[in-house]
Amino acid sequence: MRTVLVIGSTGQLGFQIVEKLLASGLYKVRALRRLDSDVTALEKMEGLELATGDLADPLSLQSALRGVDVVISTANPAIPRSSSDSFENSVTGHGHLIRLAEEAGVQRFIFTSVVSLGPQEDKVPLIHSKRRIEEMITGSGLDYTILRAAAFMDIHFAFMGSDLPLRGTVVSSIRRPWKFMNSFFEGVRRQIPDKGIIGITGNGTRPASYICIDDVAEFHIRSIQHPAVSFHTLDIGGPEALTELDIKTIFEEVYQKPLRIKSTPPFVLKSIAIVMKLFNPNAANILMMQYTAS
Repeated sequence: MRTVLVIGSTGQLGFQIVEKLLASGLYKVRALRRLDSDVTALEKMEGLELATGDLADPLSLQSALRGVDVVISTANPAIPRSSSDSFENSVTGHGHLIRLAEEAGVQRFIFTSVVSLGPQEDKVPLIHSKRRIEEMITGSGLDYTILRAAAFMDIHFAFMGSDLPLRGTVVSSIRRPWKFMNSFFEGVRRQIPDKGIIGITGNGTRPASYICIDDVAEFHIRSIQHPAVSFHTLDIGGPEALTELDIKTIFEEVYQKPLRIKSTPPFVLKSIAIVMKLFNPNAANILMMQYTAS
């Protein structure tokens, strides 16, 4: 039975990957957790091995990688837990992980990345850092699969004004303890059901292949044993491209009422991002990603 190490297991995607791995009964599962991480949900999982470590600590990674056959890394600082959760530190930490995984004889390295947002994507810190990590992976001797995921519908749809997409989730990215995200979501989470208002960016006509996090997790699991994805970088998305106006129609059908649009012009997002970058680069990243996608 092969051993899989999941990096980023306290996040929503990483947590669901751990759940699916254990449910399959095909793997021994080890989850890397930082010393100060909330692992309440992980500790309830029967058969899960928790390893304490950090991407910034090569010695802890070396220990966590012992006896590991497959590494899955979903870790990223988009929703930070501390001041050390920077994009530069993520690149450096993944550099340690890739080198040590190669030295440990890891058979497959699976990395979660982001689909291309076009020529302006380099202005988005998260995507820029992901591309640098991708280069390190493809330049290594590891057998890899890089999954470039489209926007997560669980998160994007929720920010349009409803907490309905979060129902049933044990671990939610939106509810991670980050004041910027928590405050914003608290202000919009009941906007659709209570006020009949949906938030969109610009005119809401740009399509995107939104994908649910559960499906992203499934892609990771299937990549472990699928020979066709070895040494490949794959774009993954939902079954059809939807505009925000399409999503508005879906919410109207769900809530059985018409919705009014509250539109944020893209230039406003860009302007706020420029200012936020000076004192909150993670928040600026979220805004720039939304601006670029619009």
